Amino acid sequence: MKMSSRNKSIAEVALPLPLAETFHYTIPPQLKGSVKPGMRVTVPFQRRVLTGYVVGMLQHSTVEKLRPIADVPDALTTFDTHMLDLTRCASEYYFCSWGEALACAAPPGSIVEGKRLYRVKTLPQFGAELSRREQELLALLNEQGECSLAQLQRATGVRALQNALNKLESEGLIESRHVVPRSKVRPKKVNFVAALLSPANAMRELDELQSSAPAQAKLLEAILRHPDPQPAAALLREAGSSWHVLRALERKKLVVVAKKEVLRAPVPEPVLGQNKTLVLTEEQQKAYDVLAMAVRAEEFAVFLLKGITGSGKTEVYLRCIERVIEKGRTIIVLVPEISLTPQTVARFASRFGSRIAVVHSRLSAGERYDEWRRIKRGDAPIVVGARSAVFAPVRDLGAIVVDEEHDGSYKQADAPRYHARDVAIMRAKMSNAVVVLGSATPSLETYHNCETGKFMLLELTSRVTGQPLPMVSIIDMRRQALDMHARPVISLPLQDKIEERLEKGEQVMVFLNRRGYAPFLICARCGHVPMCSRCYVSLTYHSTTDLLQCHYCNDSQKVPAICPECGKGKLTLMGAGTQKTERDLRYLFPDARIERMDLDTTSRKGAHEGILTRFMKGEIDILVGTQMIAKGHDFPKVTLVGVVSADVAINIPDFRAGERVFQLLTQVAGRAGRGAEPGEVVIQTYNCEHYSIQAACTHDYDAFYRQESVLRQEANYPPFTRLVHLLFEGEEERDVRRVSGVIGRKLQRLASREKLSNVEMLGPAPAPFSKLRDRYRWHIALLSPHLKHLRTLVASAQATHTAEQQKVSLKIDMDALDLL
Repeated sequence: MKMSSRNKSIAEVALPLPLAETFHYTIPPQLKGSVKPGMRVTVPFQRRVLTGYVVGMLQHSTVEKLRPIADVPDALTTFDTHMLDLTRCASEYYFCSWGEALACAAPPGSIVEGKRLYRVKTLPQFGAELSRREQELLALLNEQGECSLAQLQRATGVRALQNALNKLESEGLIESRHVVPRSKVRPKKVNFVAALLSPANAMRELDELQSSAPAQAKLLEAILRHPDPQPAAALLREAGSSWHVLRALERKKLVVVAKKEVLRAPVPEPVLGQNKTLVLTEEQQKAYDVLAMAVRAEEFAVFLLKGITGSGKTEVYLRCIERVIEKGRTIIVLVPEISLTPQTVARFASRFGSRIAVVHSRLSAGERYDEWRRIKRGDAPIVVGARSAVFAPVRDLGAIVVDEEHDGSYKQADAPRYHARDVAIMRAKMSNAVVVLGSATPSLETYHNCETGKFMLLELTSRVTGQPLPMVSIIDMRRQALDMHARPVISLPLQDKIEERLEKGEQVMVFLNRRGYAPFLICARCGHVPMCSRCYVSLTYHSTTDLLQCHYCNDSQKVPAICPECGKGKLTLMGAGTQKTERDLRYLFPDARIERMDLDTTSRKGAHEGILTRFMKGEIDILVGTQMIAKGHDFPKVTLVGVVSADVAINIPDFRAGERVFQLLTQVAGRAGRGAEPGEVVIQTYNCEHYSIQAACTHDYDAFYRQESVLRQEANYPPFTRLVHLLFEGEEERDVRRVSGVIGRKLQRLASREKLSNVEMLGPAPAPFSKLRDRYRWHIALLSPHLKHLRTLVASAQATHTAEQQKVSLKIDMDALDLL
């Protein structure tokens, strides 16, 4: 029987583990008064010490033998009550633990795990019964002193040591203690130097040093040139000096050297001409007036700013920011792609200067940490960033802008599987703030919410330059293949148009949403396609490394000289990726300056910014890339956009395939003709009649929406229903199949018993990618217009899985974007 712990100060702690419950810990006497909700703490958990966050204070607990909090690393709280409420709601909605949700909002480097150190307490008496393994461990600890489990495993070459250590500790032969390492991310401190001399004394000292110590005189002269303290490293470079010389000046009390914190803030280059307020068009003014009124009212509201590419949505965002800041409130601006962030931040910084903070994964941990602290202190009321910026620690939130709200990168792939757009709406509702969703191609869910009156629609139908949308032409690649007796990467009409633009000194963007050289290789004799041994997917050929690579697990292998299946045929490259497209363009246009922008060329920090900056400056004639180049960018000299293949995503087994194709084509087409010269778009395709491609060619969102809505409603897919995806993964396929079957039958019985007739269940069945990273995958899809009914079934699935099988993981994806 569990006893009640009473009359104690007890902290409720959420841990960043996939465990639904929170945990109770006593507050030791030395920490009384320093533990509050929102604080980071380190606590013992099983045989580990973990970082957690206090989410509540209790007077008693029903848990027997509570353990005490180990430490409180910070003097101040990490989370305020608003963030605790937001993360709690997010964890409940997305079926993840509160600790996992808090980890999304935590400052970088704050979640650390302690380790347990073992040492000999007393040597065994003669005749003690110890196993050979226990004797070996005792001898190691006696020889080496205190060791961690990992050190002992390396020394012995054996992983299964925990039971032996537990036995030695229970018998009093060894003892252990927990050690929590300091966070690797800390404030950056730099040595600064300042002179300790008056002007008169400085001249005298310099004269004396010129003859006795000329190196010291040269360094002192450099220091005196700066009235304020300067970083020591910069002064040493300026004077061509060394630390030895600086320390000599310090010993003579001529200078002082002291540590000073410096911020690792990413400083963007302002965009010329963007620091002045532009005159709004009539449509922009109407949209802004509505948004300004909503900001003034300080009431929750959601708006869709549906504007064609180049219609000036960003300027409307900037005006909204001004109004929010005037009210003394804060604002978060979300952008979907990391590649968009530098250009967006630079434009915003030109208008608002140091009041902007940047949050995205390409920053170093130190930069993210410093930006988090600036936001927390209130030094940066404007936050610009990718998905995770929705959890930025701003106070008194006035508005959230979600640019390109339709973009799939707003959905988190791992727990918690949140959608930043939906969390933004959740957060704004809790803060009485305004949400602005911007897109030229809104998601069907968002546009449907406008039609049903949940959101308000604001439209921008014309480009701010007055230029029309680019003319779009379709190249039928079936006919090209017949005419050229081959399957060309760049068709003859597209070649001619590229040459014409290059002769005029204009820029070209060539888009293909598939990286690598060739999507797969095939044996001309037997049809064998090399597959990844860990994933049921074909390997992609990369010419720069001359390797076959899996784009899911990153495994690679050499290209076989002959087919490994039949032992006779030769493997032939099929299809094209960005590498092959770049190679063909270099062959066709040898004098053109060509660069490629995809995951392979932008893995190094700063690579995104470098390519985009060179393109903006006109140092690149043709930019080849994946979806990184497709949206958000504004390059006035781009007059031609070529789409190498519009078919890459059409045949993917996904109910959103048509929507994604339309959005991507419309977005990439919008990069052309944003300056003084008219733009043109050429789309190469083998599916000329597809409704998504036809609608993209005419820039007709309404026509696409009408057709896609009919198909979705007939198939009972979002936005006319809610979708939950249950994905089962495990190392043994029979286990995955059995567990998914058990849970599937349980859900069918529950739906029947509770009369949930409006719930449709698909599966269990193998997932489209039935094996990834050595793990087999089965799935179940649940669809219903009633969220409450879905949540009842998901809760049952989660509970059944916990009791049924730990060898098989269950991933719950609320409002799933796909079923892959």
